[in-house]
Amino acid sequence: MDTSTIIWIIVAVVVVLVIIGIVAYLGRKRRDETNRQRATEMRDQAADSDLIAREREVAASRAEAEARQAELDAERLRREAAQRQQSAQEVRGESTEAARKADEIDPDVKSGGRHRDDSVPESSGTDRLDDTVPDQHDTVRPDTTRHDDPRM
Repeated sequence: MDTSTIIWIIVAVVVVLVIIGIVAYLGRKRRDETNRQRATEMRDQAADSDLIAREREVAASRAEAEARQAELDAERLRREAAQRQQSAQEVRGESTEAARKADEIDPDVKSGGRHRDDSVPESSGTDRLDDTVPDQHDTVRPDTTRHDDPRM
């Protein structure tokens, strides 16, 4: 083998190595660019997920605040109902006491709440029927007609 053949073999090997190096460099560059794009997409998805998570956290906080407010409202209403019940009991007690005092001073009422001429006890007035006050069933609205109306 002469020297020119050896030089051509060395040049060919160097050219092949350079071509392999260029192909490897371009392949790595393409792979790096693909990886950069994938990383960018993943970061965008992560940012979107983070935004969604924050929105859900805010919604959860709002729901929790609304629940706490509902609990406070319920407690306030319970207290208000208890106060109204207490007030109603006080009024009922005052009414009963007034009826008892009226029975004490009424000369027609014997002890025990009975009239002298009756053996039936007199009530406090809350369960007596008064024929002068119309019952809710006796009231006729002007926009309706009664079936027992003699004008018909």
